[in-house]
Amino acid sequence: MATADARERFEPVHDAHAIEQLIASIQFEQPHSDESMRAALDAMAQFEPDLPGVQDIRGVGFQIGLAGLVPIPPSSNGTIRFLTDGRGAIIKELRVERQSLAFRTQAYTRWDSVWAEAQRYFSVLLPVLGAVNVASFALQYIDKFIWMGDSSRCRPHTLIAPASPYISPQVLTSEDLWHCHSGQFRGVSGDVKRLEAIDVDCVDEVGDVRQAPQQTRRVVRIATAITDLFNQPGYERRELSGGAAVDAAAHSFPVLHGELKRVFSEIISHEYAVRVGMIPNDA
Repeated sequence: MATADARERFEPVHDAHAIEQLIASIQFEQPHSDESMRAALDAMAQFEPDLPGVQDIRGVGFQIGLAGLVPIPPSSNGTIRFLTDGRGAIIKELRVERQSLAFRTQAYTRWDSVWAEAQRYFSVLLPVLGAVNVASFALQYIDKFIWMGDSSRCRPHTLIAPASPYISPQVLTSEDLWHCHSGQFRGVSGDVKRLEAIDVDCVDEVGDVRQAPQQTRRVVRIATAITDLFNQPGYERRELSGGAAVDAAAHSFPVLHGELKRVFSEIISHEYAVRVGMIPNDA
C-alpha cells in the first residue's frame, strides 16, 4: 500500500462546504389534471426574474393495435424553469410534472436562504395544483470531497468517521473504487413513515477547475436523502393538499434538514466536520 504524502488530503468541492447539490421534492398520490398543469404553468411565469429559462417536458407514447405499433403525438408532461451559469450549465431548476414538484440547486449557500427560495415556489404552486393529496416530502444532499493527490494513495478512512453506522468497514481499506449503500424505514409518528437512504461512492471523475480538464481525479461522493411518506398502510390517514400542504411543507422540510445534518455528521470524521463548518473549531 502506497503511503500518502502529508500534503495529500481530501478537500470539499467548495471552500465553505462540500454540498454539490440539494433537491427538495414533493410527490403526489395521483397525476394532476390538464387544467391544474396549465394553471401551474401560468403561475410559474412570475418566477422568470429568478429562473429565466423555460422548457416543456414532453412525453412520447405508442399504441399497439391491428396496424401494429402506432406513435401517439407528443404531449406535455410538465414544465421546467431554470437558471444557467455563464457556460450554459443549469445551476437551479424548478420542475412541475404530472405527479411531482421539485426544486434543485447547485448554488448552495446557507440552508435558510435556499429553503426560503424553495418555499416561495412551493407556496405558490401547491394551492394552484389543487386537491391532489401529497404522498411524500423528500430532501436530498449530495456532498463531494476531492482527493488532492495521487489516486493510488487515496485514503478514504481519513474522511470517513471511524465506526460510522452507515459505512461498511471493509471499503475503508480498499485501494480500489467502491460503493456503499445503507437504507431503512422507520415510523416517526402515527401518520409518517420515514425512509432514510445513504449512498457513498469512491469514484474517479474528470477534473475541472482544480486539475487539468481531461485529467481524472479520485472523489468521495456522499448522497444522503430522507423521505417522509404519508398515508402508508397501517398509518393514520392525512389529507395534505392546497394550503394544508403548504403548512406541512413549512414544518417538514426544516425537520428533514436537521435529520440530514445528523446523518452526515455520523458519516464524516470530526476533522472534516470542522472543515465544512458543521461543528466549531473548539468542539
